[in-house]
Amino acid sequence: TGTHRLEEMSQDYWSTFFNIALYRRVSFLKVSDAIRLIREPVAGALDIDQLAIDKILQLTRGHAYFTQLICWALVNYCNANKRNYATLNDLNEVMQDILMTGEAHFAYIWQQASNIERLAMVGLAYTLQPGKSWARPIEILETLSTNGETRIDRAMLIEALDCLVIREVLIIAPDGVLRYQYQLELMYLWIKTSKSIAALVEREQ
Repeated sequence: TGTHRLEEMSQDYWSTFFNIALYRRVSFLKVSDAIRLIREPVAGALDIDQLAIDKILQLTRGHAYFTQLICWALVNYCNANKRNYATLNDLNEVMQDILMTGEAHFAYIWQQASNIERLAMVGLAYTLQPGKSWARPIEILETLSTNGETRIDRAMLIEALDCLVIREVLIIAPDGVLRYQYQLELMYLWIKTSKSIAALVEREQ
């Protein structure tokens, strides 16, 4: 339930194991299963407000690891404050800790990406704004160009965006229009707080 894909591990000492074993891909949880993961482990000890649950689902889209990570931070916060009820405000209080705790997983996704994919991720993050949850390639290109990146054309960007969709970092609009958003809002927040387009462009020049 982390960020490594089994196919990426099959080239090392795990190869013998993969030759004899069956495995099943586990993707994002259904909403009902994610809610069970949030509520059931702390039933009777901690009551989590529905607004907080809705926010957790928005941030993780049912990703098992990151759902558990948020709940772990929330439980620790409530325990430290001797609380048996968690609210949306409590969740907001621990968000920075969550981003820091999940750093290794976010960084793994970032490091596995190509240079163009990184530019696509950071360009998308800075194109999205409050009230604007989807972005088109032309808008992302404009954001990148404004910050000094002029080497990428539309075809290159779309190829990178589609690769990130396949890896479940991004999702594409279901209506057939080329519009993209982050699969994990947590990943979006991490990039917005830790990555700069200008710095990335300067490193790649």
